[in-house]
Amino acid sequence: MVIVEKDKFGSIVIDGTGRIDEGDKIEFVVESTGEVKQGNIIKICGSVKERKFQILPENSECEELWSIFSIKEGTLKVIK
Repeated sequence: MVIVEKDKFGSIVIDGTGRIDEGDKIEFVVESTGEVKQGNIIKICGSVKERKFQILPENSECEELWSIFSIKEGTLKVIK
């Protein structure tokens, strides 16, 4: 699970590691399967305690919605 420290419209600060904004390319590991996911954040949504990322994975036309509870701690990062 990822801990959200600060929450602003269209961006969040997580685990003291930095800020993530809508439009950023991110990578993370899914807690339950160990699968690595990469994609661009289309939207950051959900309530403050149940934040979700709507992403468009690479080489895909379908968007995916991922809860912060599904992301393995320490694996969420912005890809430059």
